[in-house]
This record gives sequence, structure tokens and C-alpha cells, in this order.
Amino acid sequence: MARPGAGRRRRVGAGSTTHQADQHTDQQQRSPRLLRRPVDRIDRRNPGLGPHERAPRLAPRSAQRRHRRRLQRRALTPPWFDTLDGVAEAVRNRVLWLGFRDLADAIRQVTSDATRLIGEQTRFLLTELVALYETDGLLTNDDTVVVAARAAWPEYQYTSAYVCQPDRSFRVGVVTHFGFYAEGAIQPLVPRIRKYLPSVPFTRVEADTRRAAGEQEVGDLIDRLLDDGPRTEGSLYGVLLLSGPDDPATVRLAHAVQNDTTTRATGRNWAWTIGQRYTRLDRLRSGAKVTSEL
Repeated sequence: MARPGAGRRRRVGAGSTTHQADQHTDQQQRSPRLLRRPVDRIDRRNPGLGPHERAPRLAPRSAQRRHRRRLQRRALTPPWFDTLDGVAEAVRNRVLWLGFRDLADAIRQVTSDATRLIGEQTRFLLTELVALYETDGLLTNDDTVVVAARAAWPEYQYTSAYVCQPDRSFRVGVVTHFGFYAEGAIQPLVPRIRKYLPSVPFTRVEADTRRAAGEQEVGDLIDRLLDDGPRTEGSLYGVLLLSGPDDPATVRLAHAVQNDTTTRATGRNWAWTIGQRYTRLDRLRSGAKVTSEL
């Protein structure tokens, strides 16, 4: 006589049967790979990772590109470009953005106006700011530097060099020629820059050392300027070796370029440069007669 409930499947665990449990046991026996422990799993694409370690998931390439563009825009655009601090909302649409050249021209107009009361310190700082723009190549891509050279112009004619304060900034690698502004004009000889030595000790020992190292020209220049007296022995100077007045590499203009810069208020003449200024060689060679044509 059959027992009550015979043939019925007995519950084993939650929602499973003895038949299902047997099938699971048989499957484990047939597939030994399922018995491997997770500790043995190693990421073959990242062999340096240990067990249980997973490489971080990277964002899609498109998302990475968008993120890079956002960072670039954030780096290139200053925060005050879109929101002007201290500027009333009613006049913000009247703000005009200018380039470095426009700003430099405005500074030159202000500093050259004799009727403006500008302190010496302010004038010096503004002049140095324009010089910084020029040195960093923010104004033009000019290839010729012209210096105020009341004493340096005659000195060049017998030394074929320009000597200045040490570590003076020039656009090294961009500027190729050198001009002299003296006697109210850019002089007609524009030599080529052969070498720039930013800091040279002017001593007799240094002169001998240079000659021993094969720099005969530099050694002789040190001795000559120390003998003539315009340089102090033991001081540091910057030295630019230039092509000589009769060297074919020196550009000879048809005439000197006269300065016609004047102040706006009084019309008085004003120096074209009191330090150094840049222009292009092709403008100098174009036949310009006055500085306003450069």
C-alpha cells in the first residue's frame, strides 16, 4: 500500500526540488571549470593586477574628447572674459576687446604726450610693459631690433659689436638684424646678428681665456673696450657680435630713416625709441624716409 504523499517531490531549500539539486550536482561533476575559485581569476589584459582586482573602466572616447575640450576652453579663456568684475551690467555690452598691439599703441600715445602728468615710476613701468610685449613677440613678427644708440652707433663702426647690460632680452631665434637709432634717425647700416653672448665678464683673464678657447674676436673686444675706457673691468656685459660695416651681410639702406614722431598735444618731436624697438627688414629696405612709414 502506497504511503500518503508518495511520488510527490519533497522541497529542498527555497523553491527548489531534489530533482533540481541532483541536476546541479551532476552539472558540477561534468564541468570542473565551474569549481574554480574566484581567487584564481586574473585579468589577462592587465597582468599586473592581482586576484580579485579589476582594472578601472574608462569613459568612452567621445566623452574623453568632450572632457578634454572643456578643460582646454577653461584653460584658454580667463574667468573674467565672460563675467567682468566691477563693470556695471548696463555697460558691459560697450566693452571692446583689444589686442596687444592696440594696447601697446595706446600706452605709447599716453607716455609720449608731454601734457599728461605721469609719474616717472608709472612711465617706466608702462615702457617696460611694452618692451615685454615686444620681447615675447606678442606685437609683431618683426625680424629687426633697433636700439637707442647715441654711443653704440660710433662704437659699432670700429668694433662690429654691440655691448649692453648683461642678460638683456632679445627675440633670440627670431631677430636676424640689428639697427641703430641715433641723431634722430635710424642709421643706414643694418648689420646681421652673428652671435649673442648674454653675460660676459670683462676682465683680462676672461680675454685670455676666450682667446685660448678659439674666441679671438671676443677676447680682443674685451681688451679693446677696457683699454679705451668705456667699460669697467670686472663687470658683466652682454655682447652681440655683428657683421661689420663693409661686410656683404650688412644691409646698407639708401638713406637714414628720419624720425617724425611728435606728441599729439604740442607737436614736439619725440624719440622713436628710448630703449629698443622692433621692425621688419623689408620695411627698412622699402625706401621709407621717415619712421611713420615703417
